[in-house]
This record gives sequence, C-alpha cells and structure tokens, in this order.
Amino acid sequence: MMNPLVTRLRTLTSLTEDDLQLLARACGVTLSVPARTDIHPEGHQPDSLHILVEGWAARYKLLPDGRRQIPAVLVPGDLCDLDGLLLKRIHSGVCALTACTVAVLPLTQVRELMDRSPAIREVIWWLQCVENAVSAEWSIGLGRRSADERMAHLLCELLVRLSTVGLSSENRYPLPVTQADLGDALGLSTVHVNRTLQELRGRGLISLEGRWLTIHDYDGLKAMAGFDSDYLHIEGPRPVVEGHAQTRRGPGASVDGPHLER
Repeated sequence: MMNPLVTRLRTLTSLTEDDLQLLARACGVTLSVPARTDIHPEGHQPDSLHILVEGWAARYKLLPDGRRQIPAVLVPGDLCDLDGLLLKRIHSGVCALTACTVAVLPLTQVRELMDRSPAIREVIWWLQCVENAVSAEWSIGLGRRSADERMAHLLCELLVRLSTVGLSSENRYPLPVTQADLGDALGLSTVHVNRTLQELRGRGLISLEGRWLTIHDYDGLKAMAGFDSDYLHIEGPRPVVEGHAQTRRGPGASVDGPHLER
C-alpha cells in the first residue's frame, strides 16, 4: 500500500530516501476503523501517533447538548493526533468519517525516529506548525467569511491538500463526507450547506456526482473565497541553516499546489 504521508513529504520536503523509508517502515502496523467510529475519543491519553493512510476523518468537539464542531478535516497523509507527543491528554476527539486505515506508531518509536534523524524531527515540527496555520485560517473563515465564501474556501483547500498526495486529478477529487459533516466543519446547518452547494453549482463553479467533486472554474472559486494557499505552506519547510541548499519541491508544484488545472 502506498503510504500517503511518504508521498506528501517526498513532494513537499527535502527528506532523503533513507529518511522516507524509515518513516514508511515505521508505518507498517495499521488498524482498520469503521466509518462513524472513534479513532480516539475526546480526552484520550495518547500512547501512539495515528497517521491516516486511507479514508477521511475529522477532529471534533461535542458540546454538552450534543452539538458537534469539526475543527479539522483529515485526509490521507495527515497526522491525526500529533499534539499527543507533548500533551498528557488530547482534548478533541478524532472520528472516522468514512471507513479508514490508520498507521499506529507508539510514541516511543516516534521519539526514537526523531532522535535518529534530525531531519525527520524538523519535519514533524513543521507539520505541527502547518496544522496551526490551517487552524488559524479556519477560525478566520468561521468568524468573517460568508457561507458561500467558507464553502468555496474549503473546496479550494481540499484540492490543494489532495493534490500533494496524488488524490486529485484535473481539478476533480473524491468528497465522501456528508452534508452534515460539512455543516459541522463550516458552522452551517445541513439545509444551509445544501443551499450553498446549489449556489456554487448554479454559478458553474462546481459539480457533484456520486461523491466526486469537480471544480469547473478554479479561478472563479478562488476569487469567491479569497483563497490563497500560502497558509498550507506547500513550498515546504525553511532550511534549518540559512544559506543551506533550498528545500526541494515536487514536480509541478506551484503557489496553488501541484498540477492544478486553471
């Protein structure tokens, strides 16, 4: 099975093949998680790091009355619970939105990898910084963007993220989540999600067929959202030492992500 984290890091970082193979071997133990079940619950005391290999998942928080907020949608190649490296408890839960396969790395093994390879250690901290940047961008969207803008922004973001792991083609990618999931991520009711998607369809920006999304006018969708992919940091991490060789970028990478059709 192709490891999407290795694919992502090969595209976005300057890790050597030896480092990439170390990570691939570390991800050899996997767990199948049925759809709509927890990878780990809220308040979990972590002893392992989970990396999404197949399927879609989400971080979530439940309010006392059962309402749910999704602060992060996870796609293959994402780390589900990186904060568990340093925190005693993980305050948000992680649930499988679809059937998932996750690689399970004991935290002791992760720390051994980081000690063995300073480059891997730097990349892991870079991944945490990217997560923080994405979280901040989502907060801005919830606070200041309209429903149409929020939806357009998320669809643009997913295109870029899925491109880095080879899961989009010609501005088309799977969108296997429900409208309720989208509503919980965007702070909208299911009815409002449906109305917003219909609006984007009506403008000729997107179409949805059999849980596959096609973006027909990427520039138009970007303009509606005010989308700028800088916060995804697809240029990779900065060199540890100034003046060191520039971080290698994958073939076709651009400021809007690799292989995006205009």
